[in-house]
Amino acid sequence: MSFQVNCKILAVAISLLPLWGVRLQAEEVVPRQPVVPESDRDARFARVVVYRYYKIYGAGLEPPVYCDGKKIADMDNGRYFVLMLEPGAHSISSNSKEGMVETTFEAGKEYFIRIYLKSTYIWVGKGRATLESNEKGTADLSDLDPLSPSDVVDKTHVFLP
Repeated sequence: MSFQVNCKILAVAISLLPLWGVRLQAEEVVPRQPVVPESDRDARFARVVVYRYYKIYGAGLEPPVYCDGKKIADMDNGRYFVLMLEPGAHSISSNSKEGMVETTFEAGKEYFIRIYLKSTYIWVGKGRATLESNEKGTADLSDLDPLSPSDVVDKTHVFLP
């Protein structure tokens, strides 16, 4: 068959598609609604306690805390907050290029991430994140106060006791 004959057959077939009930429209894509935790104990989420010891060094500094590159809070000295994350791989970091926690968080489990300051060559501390054991994190939390609500940026996933 020649090219012209093939084109004519194709044109006839396309013109008959509506008669056969075939629709050539794209399906409407419904965007996925984000799931928002109901409380700081919602079992569908991983419970991540982010905290910072009280230290004299850098007491006036409030390093930012990021989750997956999005700023969620400014970490004050001697404070903590609870971050509820959907299960899966996430990264928690601060304003230092080093000291990022990248792990897979599981629903219903509790994690502790400590933010600490590391001095730089110009006497300015940069925040770093480190994953702590549940035993150490629970013990460290006993001397800390909840973060001030004014320091929270992401109010849908951050909870203050």
